[in-house]
Amino acid sequence: MKRISALLQAEPINTELIHTALERLGLGEWTTINRKQVFSTTRAAKLIEGLAKEPADREALLRVLDDLLQDLAEAAAPLRALVNFARLVDVVGNRTTFFSDLQKHPAMRGRLCRLLSFSQALADVLIRQPELLALMRTAPQSLSRNALRRRAHTALQDHATPQAQLEQLRRFRRRETLRIGLLDMQSQTWRDVEDFEAVVHQISDLAQVCVEQTLAILAQETANNSQDSNGSNRSNLPFVVMAMGKLGARELNYSSDIDLVFIHDGDEETMQKLGQRLLVELTASTAQGVLYRVDMRLRPEGKSGPLVTSLDYALSYYESYAAAWEWQALIKARVVAGDAHLGRRFRKFTRGVTWAKRADDAHLREILDMKRRSETTAEGSDATNVKQGPGGIRDAEWTVQQLQMMVGPEHPRVRAHDTLRAVEALEGFGALSFEEANRLRDGYLFLRVVEHRLQLLDERAVRTLPKDDAERIALARRTGCPWRGKAALRWLEEEHTRHRADIRALCERMFWGWQDTAEGERGRGGEEEKEGGGTDAREVSDYASGSHSPSPLLPLSLPLPPDAQRRVQRIAEGTSTHPFPAPLARQIHSALPDVLRYLEHAANPDRALINLERLCDASGNRLSLLRALGQSTNLARAVFAILGGSQFLSDTLIRFPELLDLAAQRSAIVEPKTWDQARADCRSYCLTFRDRAAALRRWKRREMLRIGLRDLALDAPPLEITREIADLAQACLALACDEVGASLRPASERITFCVLGMGKLGGGEMHYASDADVLFSYQVPTALPGNENETNRYASLGARWAEDLTRYMSERTEEGVCFAVDARLRPEGRNGPLAPPVAGYIQYFEKPTNGIAIWERQALTRARYVAGDAETAAELLAAIHHVAYPEQWCAEWGDELRHIKSRVEKERAARGSSSGTTTVFDVKLGRGGLSDIEFCAQWLALKNGFRVPALQTPNTLRQIEAARDAELLTDADANALSHAYAFLRRAELRLQITQEHSIHAVKRSSPEFIAWARAIYPDERSEVATARFEEAWQGYTQPARAVMERVRDAL
Repeated sequence: MKRISALLQAEPINTELIHTALERLGLGEWTTINRKQVFSTTRAAKLIEGLAKEPADREALLRVLDDLLQDLAEAAAPLRALVNFARLVDVVGNRTTFFSDLQKHPAMRGRLCRLLSFSQALADVLIRQPELLALMRTAPQSLSRNALRRRAHTALQDHATPQAQLEQLRRFRRRETLRIGLLDMQSQTWRDVEDFEAVVHQISDLAQVCVEQTLAILAQETANNSQDSNGSNRSNLPFVVMAMGKLGARELNYSSDIDLVFIHDGDEETMQKLGQRLLVELTASTAQGVLYRVDMRLRPEGKSGPLVTSLDYALSYYESYAAAWEWQALIKARVVAGDAHLGRRFRKFTRGVTWAKRADDAHLREILDMKRRSETTAEGSDATNVKQGPGGIRDAEWTVQQLQMMVGPEHPRVRAHDTLRAVEALEGFGALSFEEANRLRDGYLFLRVVEHRLQLLDERAVRTLPKDDAERIALARRTGCPWRGKAALRWLEEEHTRHRADIRALCERMFWGWQDTAEGERGRGGEEEKEGGGTDAREVSDYASGSHSPSPLLPLSLPLPPDAQRRVQRIAEGTSTHPFPAPLARQIHSALPDVLRYLEHAANPDRALINLERLCDASGNRLSLLRALGQSTNLARAVFAILGGSQFLSDTLIRFPELLDLAAQRSAIVEPKTWDQARADCRSYCLTFRDRAAALRRWKRREMLRIGLRDLALDAPPLEITREIADLAQACLALACDEVGASLRPASERITFCVLGMGKLGGGEMHYASDADVLFSYQVPTALPGNENETNRYASLGARWAEDLTRYMSERTEEGVCFAVDARLRPEGRNGPLAPPVAGYIQYFEKPTNGIAIWERQALTRARYVAGDAETAAELLAAIHHVAYPEQWCAEWGDELRHIKSRVEKERAARGSSSGTTTVFDVKLGRGGLSDIEFCAQWLALKNGFRVPALQTPNTLRQIEAARDAELLTDADANALSHAYAFLRRAELRLQITQEHSIHAVKRSSPEFIAWARAIYPDERSEVATARFEEAWQGYTQPARAVMERVRDAL
């Protein structure tokens, strides 16, 4: 067979021979042609052809081509390697020099070809930064942690500002990950413990150095901003970062979250701010990528605890309150950044606590129960999940940790942080036989390396074996399998099955059998336990089934019906089929009374209790949750305000219990977010995900919960809340508009597109169930052609942009809906184009037949820019202002507005809300309701806006203030409107927060009315709350109605 380089130079070129040669090298892909699977080399041939166009480049390529293709053929996935090589060639600059280098340096060439298939993520790094090709010239070496620190210091020293240093640190992390990947690729990590440990130590040390450097940058900034009174500053702050989990053990994966705990011994506010900044910068996504995903759930009280824990409280917590799994997690804890002395104090104490707590039967039952529950999940029962599946990495680590907890109190040598050293120590003390230790070590090593290969491919936290045979074969090759094709597939499946079976058998033999025996002995010895004051399984079952008299958990001031009592028992003791272990049930019983006393402050106690049970089930650790609620008044009041006040926010909290952090960190919700902060936060969160539409819905839900907490728990001003919800909607629209525009490129670059907010969005006055009222428009750059076909094409593009944006926002997915978008206020309503051009709006505004309707002019007083191109929006708003604030007022407009208002009240207001006697409370359309106040303000703006520019604002309260300043309203009238408006907005928020859909009217004396009144006055009894509500309603709405009628009659 001729060489491919010779075949490419032959005259004529024989393509059949070229494809045959490529097929022998494996440079192809399986595809279906005429319903048959064939191995196609067409793509490979095209890629090779495109590598060099210039004669000099082609000559250099042909000299190295045969060796290059042979090296590519030896890669795990040859075609992937070739595709990435072609991408790299496009960015190297001088192709002739590059090809010559590959010819002169075969080791470099081989290393490069393997990498381009070994890891797509690292290949992408190389393609983005081709200067890193220099790393390929020499064999990669391990670096000590101090050497890594020196490299990091050198990388950062020429950058003066914290943000520039942090960006450079992200670049440093990416470069060093490439070096480690090369080290891993050339090692025998899947069969050699030393090679494996060298790689995971490098990954872990890199993470530690990055955390150290980030903290140092932020600590220096904090010190610079808070100098001592004598002018000096302290960069050595009493703040330490403890690593837990795999980072603590120096056995980190490529794509692991890093488990951290922040401890401080200084000023609470300063330390909390430092911890928040550190978390933000470590997880921030920028053009240089993300440093690390961070998991803070192992801190004291988990998700419910403060982000940064004081040393005194942390020591108290671990000594008195921590669950068994929490002090077991401390086995791997170590200092990675910050105040080393503070860290040593923490570790000295917690080490004593951890190893003083012997692994007794109760401890093991609790741990086994948690283990078995985790195995009922989809991940825990999936045999292809190398981490969580039966016989997976978690089984191996869990077995080792249980043995450490049993042997460790007497034998300090087995207290090793990392799993492999712990296995060695356990074997030395006889806790594992020689054969058991070997099987556990070999299985753990194999599964960890497979996990590395899975994650390093695309730098994602993948844990399951691929389903596709070709992908499994490539995985086997990356893992170290010397064979190809079906042989590699069999090797991977056989090795995985064997190691998984060995680990699972050891886990079950050591612990599952123990539990069965212990349960039997515990049942036979029950009477002895009860005489000693204990509680056996039968007692727990009796509690759960209701045959035991319930404990006096509820405060006497709040008696609950039998159903609620049984719900409390389930929270404390589980169900008859799944009772909690006795030690856990006892601790929950002791924690519950401090929690249940907050039920009295919930707007709907029964709903709060139902949601509390659901939250406990979802939290994963109900004891820590209940303890946190019982010990923090602020947290408990915030959580019960949500659980008893808003079902859709409760559902959000229950689905994502990690959002409890928002309630726990009062500092995170005490201040409202500005529009700029909302926009930046939205982009920072969503742009880190590939599925940004789903991410946007998650972010919206998180933010709505934060706003709801500010509303219900902090009783924030209602107009602050409505403005924040409007900013939230605007941030979502802005991101969605950009994403849709990007998806339509390059066509979308031919027009400029904008979105105006209308209605409550325009006024910045949205409630929890508000739709986003909008107008869409576009503008064609004047330099572009303007014939009829082009005009139609632009119109179609504008409509497509608007349709896709509406769908992006309004479509219901698994993550829910972002915001429902309503564009019916556009010219001609539903009959008009969805996105008219700016010129189309102007033409509509200037139509000769009596002009646009006065109600349309009134609606336009609410218009403002929210998304898209600002210049296009400004041009459209200028035209709108000309229409919304006419220079001359027509008397017939006043008649028409009075007629419209009268018709709305007759047709749409809830019956009983517009008469003298209030039997229905209609917050929107009732007498003196929001509609009265908004119409009044808009009429004043409509009639006087031309000569009083301050009235040209879409916000109702600012319109009222401008009317007062212009003496269009007396002080008394302006106060009546503004005070009523604030009261009604709060009432509307409290009403809408209980619903997923918009509602504005409630019958007097109905259960909904009572719940509404209690939501506004949560500390009052029902009868007092309803009486206060009715009194306030009449006191605010009647004067507001009178003002509206005077303004209406003067139109």
